[in-house]
Amino acid sequence: MDQINNFKTDLLIDGNFGKLTKHLRFYGISVYYNINKDHFLLETIANDHKIPLITSSKKHKNNTYCLILPDHVKTKLISQIDFLCENHQINELFKIMNTRCGLCNNLLTIVDSEDYMNHLPSKTLKFYQESVKNLKVWFCFQCRKSYWEGTHWNQILQKIDKWY
Repeated sequence: MDQINNFKTDLLIDGNFGKLTKHLRFYGISVYYNINKDHFLLETIANDHKIPLITSSKKHKNNTYCLILPDHVKTKLISQIDFLCENHQINELFKIMNTRCGLCNNLLTIVDSEDYMNHLPSKTLKFYQESVKNLKVWFCFQCRKSYWEGTHWNQILQKIDKWY
């Protein structure tokens, strides 16, 4: 609940959609994720703060703020995001410059890769070797996780291009 009060949250997501949560955060969307699947808490927050709740639970079908993912998109990430963009104008929330940490939802900061080399995996350092100084690195100062521009980054950018 503190997470809701500490900053503006764009979406609430129930415990069934952890992978979707991480991706939406990476795209800059502030997401409150409830792994405990406390539907009553999520519905209360959605109503009190007028924040959309993404869920698969049909218990919420009469709630104005609940976006229920249909059965045919529940298991595929790309289908989930496509459904949200097409049906609920979620694409307005995409803020690629405000990328968030996939773990803790904190805003990421672009840092000097040479200063943060000790936070990068050894495989990444080995792969980039001399070009590590040109590597674009984001760092989460809350949970100390690093993100960098690599093949996974390029795949995500291709997904974003598809949605726009």
